[in-house]
Amino acid sequence: MNTIAGVLVGGVSRRMGRPKALLRREGRTLSERTVAVARDAIGEIVLLGRPPFELPSSLTNADVIEDLYPGMGPPGALATFFSVRPNNALVLIACDLPLLTADLLRRLQPEPGVDAVVFATRAPPGGWEPCCGLYLPSAAPTARQAIERAAALGAGVSMKHLLQQLRVHTIALDPTDAALLRNLNTPEDAAELEWN
Repeated sequence: MNTIAGVLVGGVSRRMGRPKALLRREGRTLSERTVAVARDAIGEIVLLGRPPFELPSSLTNADVIEDLYPGMGPPGALATFFSVRPNNALVLIACDLPLLTADLLRRLQPEPGVDAVVFATRAPPGGWEPCCGLYLPSAAPTARQAIERAAALGAGVSMKHLLQQLRVHTIALDPTDAALLRNLNTPEDAAELEWN
């Protein structure tokens, strides 16, 4: 089974107030850095979601899988991926992880009898980091059903709620590795890590 890295770029970055994917440091954007790390670890990459901004020129040739479930966030992107690439595994990666390393991503390997392999920075389910995890095709029906139920109710669905419905192998991270999954949500986060 082929594994593909899917970088989430379609978010609206409400708390940041501007696109997180376009934050810059040392001449490149956060999305470019994340794609480079994902490509180093996994090989093939796709961008998930059609962003409401222009992608950096270095990413314009990347495959973009547009949401079939607009407004449903990462669960919608996950369900969309499996609709388009049903026989592939997906390493789902948020674009706003400025400390992420290829070595950490390489630890996401399939396990027998599970639908997902995710990191945890503290006890699950609250400590799961679902937007840096491996999802197997067996997760697709549950993801699609969760999206359809939420849409029928006019509600959303969270990745952690979705994970609670899947068979999950959890990789507990020590504090040093857990720090690599720090994300940038606010202008203060970006300033602290010197992304602007």
